Amino acid sequence: MMPVVLQAQDLRTRRGKHTILNDCSMQVVQGSIYALLGPNGTGKSTLLRAFLGLEPVETGRMTVLGIDPSVSPGRVKEQVALVPTGGTLLPTHDAQMHFQVGARLHPEWNAALALETAALFGVPLRCAARHLSTGQRIGLALAYAFASQPRLLVLDEPTNGLDPVHRQALLSRLAEYAADGGTVILTSHVLAEVEGIADHVGFMHSGRVVLEGEMDALRDQYKTVQAIYQEDVPASVAGWLQAHHTPEHVQVDGPVVQIHASGNVDEMIRVLMSAQPLDLQVRPRPLDRLYASVIGGQA
Repeated sequence: MMPVVLQAQDLRTRRGKHTILNDCSMQVVQGSIYALLGPNGTGKSTLLRAFLGLEPVETGRMTVLGIDPSVSPGRVKEQVALVPTGGTLLPTHDAQMHFQVGARLHPEWNAALALETAALFGVPLRCAARHLSTGQRIGLALAYAFASQPRLLVLDEPTNGLDPVHRQALLSRLAEYAADGGTVILTSHVLAEVEGIADHVGFMHSGRVVLEGEMDALRDQYKTVQAIYQEDVPASVAGWLQAHHTPEHVQVDGPVVQIHASGNVDEMIRVLMSAQPLDLQVRPRPLDRLYASVIGGQA
């Protein structure tokens, strides 16, 4: 079991009368790439900021690398790097000035890595950040983050504004960073990217993480079962499905029936096989389908 890097329990925060985090809990282990998914306005960015001590919480407990960020935000920031949406840093500073600041603030600063990452993302060294393209600003923020050599890297929609080549370069860098023992938390709306790189995922809705776990475990838990019959789906199968599954989980199209199931599907397979299908397949549920089910309350 890998050490826990981040632990949050029952976090709650409000702005005026609006609840942003609503008894929110999550856990991230060392060396993982944890994707935090959910609709806009559900509290993802607020949660990330709370982990850095940038957002006060009214109730609940959290630790980041064993530190309570609400008590010692400075100690957390020494070991955690944040890449915010759009890569915003110091708008009047060029890349070289950013790197000079980084070298003063971070004892483990890797100047060569800063320059290498900036070059990888096409970041000019002598252009103020406010004049950079969105992709270049993200590249600059990534160069600063990687060069500070954090133990935890937090990225809020990091691929927004990146072209496909630079998007793939980022994903490769994140995989290398995690393989070396670093830990990543990222938010994203590009589920295909997440499915290709994340090994842990959390689904956030209405201010709380409603489901989280290892990607492989969720794939094993949530499945899509499909059977194809010679003619229409037999009445025995249709009757059993009607009695045991809600309509939202079952799709019938002529001779084809598809069921989105969770847990053990042995009995389901026995029922489907008893009607002698032409073909039967059990597949992990794609992340986009699982996302839709969880956020829609149908998992």
